[in-house]
Amino acid sequence: MQPEPAPHILDWSNMPDPFRQYEGVPVLDLPADPPIPEVPALDVLLGLQGAIRANDGPAFLSQLLFYSAAVSASKRVPSSGYRYALRVNPSSGNLHPTEYHFLTRGLKDWPDGLYHYRPSAHVAEQRARGRLDMKLDGNTALIVFVLTRLRGARRGNTVTVHIHTA
Repeated sequence: MQPEPAPHILDWSNMPDPFRQYEGVPVLDLPADPPIPEVPALDVLLGLQGAIRANDGPAFLSQLLFYSAAVSASKRVPSSGYRYALRVNPSSGNLHPTEYHFLTRGLKDWPDGLYHYRPSAHVAEQRARGRLDMKLDGNTALIVFVLTRLRGARRGNTVTVHIHTA
C-alpha cells in the first residue's frame, strides 16, 4: 500500500519577504503620485521617442521608478485571505523579482550616491554616499541603473541602463 501524496499547497504564512530591503541605511522618500508619462509605453516600443527633462531629480526618479518598477496592485488568496503584491515589472512568477539599483551623479536636488529602489514603500535606500565614479567608457550619465534578477540558485542577470541629459 502506497502512502497518499502530500497536498501541494503554498504555506503563505511561511513565505519569505518578497521585497529586498537593506536594514539601517538612510531612506530617501520619492514624491508620491508622479504624473503619467506623456508617451505611452506601447508607443515607445513601436519607436516613438519622448523627452522628459530631469529638472527636478526627485520627481524624475519618482516617475521613472513608479511606472517601471513599483507595486501595481495586490491580490488576495481566497482560501487564506493572504494578500500579495503585483509589480509593474514582474518576475518570471517566482520569488526572484527584478531589483533596481542606481547610481546618481549631479542629478538636480538629489544627493550623489548609490541607491536601491524599494517598491513596497516607493523609496530609495542609500547604499553609498558621494560622487562615485565608474569606469563606463567616459560615461557622463546623471543616472546609471543596474537591474539584477536572481535566476536559479546561483545565477543572476544584470542589465545596465544609462540616462543622459541633452
